[in-house]
Amino acid sequence: MDKFFDFSFSTDVLEHIPTEYVRDVIEEIGRITKVKTFHYISTKPAVTTYKGEQVHLTVKPPEWWEEMFMLSGIDHELKFW
Repeated sequence: MDKFFDFSFSTDVLEHIPTEYVRDVIEEIGRITKVKTFHYISTKPAVTTYKGEQVHLTVKPPEWWEEMFMLSGIDHELKFW
């Protein structure tokens, strides 16, 4: 259902999405969120790996993430580490 949740939130999730899907994921977050969305996003490679592979698939600076949310027109608040 569209705009089902007043607010949405994630912590240490979005950087695990492959870069080519980030925009689609953000648009889906916007589709289900009525008021505002909040996200904590890592901007650094993960300290650990899984089977020798990097688990942070989208390592981008805060400005890149901010632009992705702005392009989708979603009221948001982002925090980075």
